[in-house]
Formats: sequence, structure tokens, C-alpha cells
Amino acid sequence: MGTRQLERIFRIIQLLSADTSLNAEELARECNVSVRTIYRDLSSISDFIPLIYEDGYKFLFPQSLPPINLTPEEIFALHLASTCPATGPKSPFHGAVKSALSKISDFTNMEIEDKEIAKVDYVMTIDKPITDYSLNPRKFGEIERSISERRILHIKYFSLRTGMETERNVEPYALVFRRHAWYLIGYCHLRENIRTFRVERIKDAYNIDEPFERPDDFDIATYLEDAWELYKGGETIDAKILFDKSIAPLLLEGRRHHNQKIEVKVDGSLIYTVRVRGVEEIGRWILSFGRKAEALSPPALRSYVARELRSAVSKYGPED
Repeated sequence: MGTRQLERIFRIIQLLSADTSLNAEELARECNVSVRTIYRDLSSISDFIPLIYEDGYKFLFPQSLPPINLTPEEIFALHLASTCPATGPKSPFHGAVKSALSKISDFTNMEIEDKEIAKVDYVMTIDKPITDYSLNPRKFGEIERSISERRILHIKYFSLRTGMETERNVEPYALVFRRHAWYLIGYCHLRENIRTFRVERIKDAYNIDEPFERPDDFDIATYLEDAWELYKGGETIDAKILFDKSIAPLLLEGRRHHNQKIEVKVDGSLIYTVRVRGVEEIGRWILSFGRKAEALSPPALRSYVARELRSAVSKYGPED
């Protein structure tokens, strides 16, 4: 029995549990399927719940689905999820989240739910997508289908680095939401390696209906372990950064990487070390602290940061 049939059967049980009788045509309209499909579903239901027909189908004995006993905090968390960056109004998944919440609300205490929904008005996330992904549901649908069905995806991709658009086949492994954008991670046939693609730079995508086998040992969390955030370009480096004492407390507030090490110096400054792949992502992070951070090593990282700073300074004159 497939997922869609299970959803229909769940819906039919809901309808017939509401102290009403419905015939096959009415059930078909409610479920947006053919009458023949409804007859098959009713046959499946009758295998475990006795049905009778009197001016419409109904259960021989009163039936009810058990209520979902959610706590106020759980209800609030579910509604807050619909406003988060990965599932909010600009997300391709927003419609599905709202639909799921609507179904859940049928089995929860509405008095509690209304009270908890009100909390969403004063709790918000500001890390929102900069692209309205809901405007192109077909592209996301093709990507999702290729991942779930393990089918090769053909994409047209614009590279920000080269300024060129290329076509390539990709074996899609996972979708990742980072900060303001969605990214597709998969094996690129053109580059013969696992690559990361920003979804809004995928200008077109379609499933070519050719199967692929994802490596059994591939795990997205493990794959990203040695990245600073998402990209894994270049060699593995042991980055060492000196931070001014004025921002040292900020670095001590939380853990930014699983293998980071922090050494607080006598003068209040600190040395931050971390092992990552590539210099660009962590280099941009260092640059965001301006004069309060200094890349100490390795030379490749120090050179990258220095080069970017010199380029930035060259755009300003003495009078600025």
C-alpha cells in the first residue's frame, strides 16, 4: 500500500467517523480521485473495520481516531516551524507544512492551539531565504524526485566564479539549507567529484529517468564534517587565528566547529584553531571581523586574507 493510498484511507476514515453517510461519488469528490479508486480503498478499509451501506457508507460500529495529545510547547513549535527559513513562505515546502498543520489541527485541542499560535507573533527568525523558491516549484520538484527516486538529474548551472553556464548530469544526494539559501550536494559527472550547487543558480533541472546508486557509506553530516560550513574546496588546513580581546567573549559563547580549539591568552586575546578543507569559506569568516582578527597560519590562508584586504583598501583614498 503506497503513501497516497494510506493518506486517502486516513481521510475516508475521518469523513465516515463524522456521524455522516457518504456514497462513493461523494467520497471521490472529497478525495479528488475516481469512484473506482474509492471502491478499492473501501475494500481495504473493510478488511479491518466493518462497513455498511445505508444511503451511503458508514461504519457498523462507531469509530474514531485517537486524538493527538500535544503539549502547548509542541503545538507552538509546529507552528513556528512554518515560519522558519527552510519552511517559511518563500520555501518550496511551505505549502506542505501548512497542509500538515491543518491536518494535525483536526486532532488537537483548538483552545490551546489558538493560544500557542499567538506566540508566533512575538517569536521570529530573521535568517530568511533571499530567493523566493516558491515561484519555481517545478525545479524543486524535479530535484526532490531525483533524490528520493535515485534518478540522475540534468541541470543547467551558472557558476559565479567563471560567469559561465554549463550543462551537466548530477547524481543528487541531499538538499541542505544554509543561512539564506538552499544547496544541492551530489556527484557531478562533468567534474567527476561530489560538488555543491546553489539551487537558485540551477537555471533548469529535469530528471532523465536514469537510475544511480548512492554510496552506502555516504552520510551528509559526515561529508560536511571537514568543511567550515558547506564548501569543501582545496586541501585540508589547520587554521590558526588570533582574535582581539574585545571580541574574545563572542568566540567563547558557543561552539562554531566540532574540532575547534581555543586558547585564551594572558592579555585577554585568544588563539582559535580549527581543521577544515579550503581557505575561502573560513577566510571570508575571518574577514568579517575586520582588524580584530588576524590569520596566523597556514601561509595560504594568511595570503588569502591579506590579498582580500589589500584589494578592499585599494578602493578607498586618503580622504575616505
